[in-house]
Amino acid sequence: MLSHGVRKKAWHTLSINHKREQFTLDDFMELAKLINCRKPEAIISEVKNVVSHWQDFAREARVDESLNRMIGSCIMIDVE
Repeated sequence: MLSHGVRKKAWHTLSINHKREQFTLDDFMELAKLINCRKPEAIISEVKNVVSHWQDFAREARVDESLNRMIGSCIMIDVE
């Protein structure tokens, strides 16, 4: 199950399998199955690769450094 909600002003929460954090690869695979996603492993790998370069993209887009760090600290790419 995937759900989305607003916790505070400008803060959004994501829920997968009734969890808001510590998602596992199994959680994403279950979601992929639910939405009939083809090749979820490849998509997950590509997203992890792109997101791992957040700092570079943020600097190139001239994102304020404090916002860059704050967003970077919220990124979860170590899903196993």
